[in-house]
Amino acid sequence: MANISMRVTVRGIPSRSDINVRSGPGTGYEILFRLPIGTTADVLEAAVDVAENHFQGKVYQWLRLRLADGREGWARDDLLTLQPGDYRAIGYGIVTAEPLAFDLIRDTKARPAAGPAEAPAAGKTTAPEAPANTPPVWIPAAPAGTPADKASAETVTTGDPAVGDFAVGDFAVVIGGMFTVNVRSGPGTTFAIVTRAERGARLPIFDVQQEAGGPFRWVKVKISGQEGWIREDLLSFVGPLALNRGLIRGADMYPAPMQRPNYWWVRGFEGPQPAHSGWDLGAAQGEPVLAGPRGGVVITVFRATRPTPDRPRALDWGYAVGDIRLFSDPGWGFGYGHYVVVRYTQDVLPAYTQRLLAEKGMAGGAACVMVAHLSTIAVQVGQQVGPGQVLGACGTTGNSERPHVHLEVRLTGSPVQTVWSAMLSGLVDPGVLYNR
Repeated sequence: MANISMRVTVRGIPSRSDINVRSGPGTGYEILFRLPIGTTADVLEAAVDVAENHFQGKVYQWLRLRLADGREGWARDDLLTLQPGDYRAIGYGIVTAEPLAFDLIRDTKARPAAGPAEAPAAGKTTAPEAPANTPPVWIPAAPAGTPADKASAETVTTGDPAVGDFAVGDFAVVIGGMFTVNVRSGPGTTFAIVTRAERGARLPIFDVQQEAGGPFRWVKVKISGQEGWIREDLLSFVGPLALNRGLIRGADMYPAPMQRPNYWWVRGFEGPQPAHSGWDLGAAQGEPVLAGPRGGVVITVFRATRPTPDRPRALDWGYAVGDIRLFSDPGWGFGYGHYVVVRYTQDVLPAYTQRLLAEKGMAGGAACVMVAHLSTIAVQVGQQVGPGQVLGACGTTGNSERPHVHLEVRLTGSPVQTVWSAMLSGLVDPGVLYNR
């Protein structure tokens, strides 16, 4: 009998109006019937994809469903959202929102996989299905090197004795990657991958080195009983000596505008468009996007006219990602889609950012922050927002592949500046204001 608190809704993919429901947990099984997007069903059990098909290193899970009319069959997790409920019986824990099932890490030991060990013989007639590597509706990260086929890293929660300049209490927290990042044998991408670390893992720090001939520093950590190196931009940091070594700019730096661990690092600052003018932080569609920790004033609210609820991305309308035409088209928000800009005056900024303003001849000015590609906007121009107030929700409007927030920072010498384009010369890496 199904646990009545375990129910799913068919999410599907943008190019299809329904999904296949199969006789077992894999695309090699025959199609029993098809379900339209929006259909709800009870969940009976879960199983790992029998062929271990995967996307970005995460193996698909399949859920056995039962419909109101009594029909049963299996559907893949990247096509389903879980309704709030208790899913501990199948390894997902208690779910309080409505996430895409693929985004959750399932404890596969909670219940044995069901179904035959092998897919049925070939030769059955089946309708087309989304390819095995169709991505879920998240923006994929770009960790160093080639991803492993399956995630197997263990989260470390205790430190080790001091080594070099670091001590117990200094930790690196993995924020890169949708699920995992590479851990290498040395400080650079030419070194072998020794394991992978899960997003959210808290790892003790042992050393930091600049890569030879490259722009990144690498951090030596211990994971699953072995040492390895992770690239700096895939991590955030805690601890006093991490601060002393420059891994943290200051204890008063702003946190990322979404709550950890609900976001992940995707891409960093590379310069003005069409390079990359800020940070990209991946998250679930609808994840709340928050104001800074001491509040600010909303100076811009821009709702692009071209995105629609069912086709929010320029990609959906035949544009390539990064098409130069998007950056001059107000219909697409100049590539940003729906966005909000908040001004934070000098008195609410971290000490590091205040010093930078002074060094740039902008003392007494402000940092203005854009959060872009939003699905919805919750504020108005001129509104004073409080600490951590919701500005809108993560989305994929404009020049975007999958849901994420583009975070961009521009400095100005004027504490009353309201024109975003007038601050282009003050464009800076968001790292001058935010800790990852």
